[in-house]
Amino acid sequence: MPADKGGEPQKRGKLRDDSRQFVSSLARGLEILRCFNASRTELGSKEISELTGLPQPTAWRLCNTLVSLGYLVPTSGGRLRIGFGVLGLGSSALPSTDLSELVKQEMQSIADLAPGSVSLCVPDQFDMLILRRAMGTGALVFNHSVGSRLPMIRSGAGLAYLAMIEEERLELMTPHLRSLAGDEWPTREKSIKQARLDYQNLGFVLADQVFHPAIRAVAAPVIAKSSGRIFTLSCAGPVATSERLRNEIGPKLTLLAKNLQTTTMMLT
Repeated sequence: MPADKGGEPQKRGKLRDDSRQFVSSLARGLEILRCFNASRTELGSKEISELTGLPQPTAWRLCNTLVSLGYLVPTSGGRLRIGFGVLGLGSSALPSTDLSELVKQEMQSIADLAPGSVSLCVPDQFDMLILRRAMGTGALVFNHSVGSRLPMIRSGAGLAYLAMIEEERLELMTPHLRSLAGDEWPTREKSIKQARLDYQNLGFVLADQVFHPAIRAVAAPVIAKSSGRIFTLSCAGPVATSERLRNEIGPKLTLLAKNLQTTTMMLT
């Protein structure tokens, strides 16, 4: 695979695990798969090397292994895209069909009321991965789709996750978050602290122009009762909907989150 001549993508942060049970080669292969998203559908070996921090020969060997297994597919110019093998794994990892039907109508009603968008997300390292999406009738600056990733420190969904995790876990993540934020870290750290206060006092998080100057959002965590896995529900709308988001949408989102984590059709 020839080196790609594209731009300079941002390197992804990673948590290390130095235990004997940790298989580094497997982790590196999964890191390569995480490089692909809705805005990066095709990548060259140089881009993958830069995104993962792996030497290019190592990235090349891992990519060829993933191609052999059907998880990556070669395209023109020696670039790669996600293959059907990954899609098969992804579909089995999404919340159950029963849960999807249960939450679909509630998410849509909240999206229509905002008006805005409602997303069910799960943390994926330092991003939030969108699993379910409901769209209202209001105009949006961004229209993310299922499978898109939102930056954890720059989204309501991510702040809701950071608001409810234990202090020890947040301390572990902080060096990586600081590195990803760069010069914006003082502002992002303030947002995280405020989100933790919001969650403690309101039961949900207010994200005021965190993702974009034209967007405000509210978000609430969902803790799966059976597994303890953390999801988030978020609703984003234009700045003009600020009061409605706080006074109407936030409480409705919190109620839906509580219903989801206590229902007999658990998140897994």
